[in-house]
Amino acid sequence: MKNMKIYDADHDAIKAFRGTGLELVVVALLNGYLQAMSANDDQAMNWIKENVQAFLPDTLIRGICAGNEVLGMAEFELWGALVGAVKNIYKAVKKLQLADLVQITTPHAQAVFVRSCTFKKTVKRKYTKPFLELFAEIGSQFCLNAAPFLVYMADPANIDINYARFESKY
Repeated sequence: MKNMKIYDADHDAIKAFRGTGLELVVVALLNGYLQAMSANDDQAMNWIKENVQAFLPDTLIRGICAGNEVLGMAEFELWGALVGAVKNIYKAVKKLQLADLVQITTPHAQAVFVRSCTFKKTVKRKYTKPFLELFAEIGSQFCLNAAPFLVYMADPANIDINYARFESKY
């Protein structure tokens, strides 16, 4: 095992990886912080200093996850905050000269798609384009929490079980 992901920025969990040689692929910024990060770049700077920079270089943090499955959630106010939060987090990472070391991303639920690689209109119109443009600009990847088994469980009569098993036919 070489990489790990933790789903928040718990300092005890981050410290547990100090000196292990394992890369923390992602330290996550919880959805509840997105609005503050979007509204105030000082908040983003403080969060990066306290939850990322403070543990480097002994803990190999390689990524920050800004929220989790925000687009597609019913909490629409978070949709608008996501791009601003990522911008401010990136500014802080860059200012601290960590941009070459720490990548910023955000995982999306399959719910952002109507069907394979076609964004829902509610997501696409206002949020997807600026989000994808920003990620292209800062060199981040589009991440998806793929859960085909949940899709199968919701409609087993119409979804092939092989899809849920990641079989090669799909």
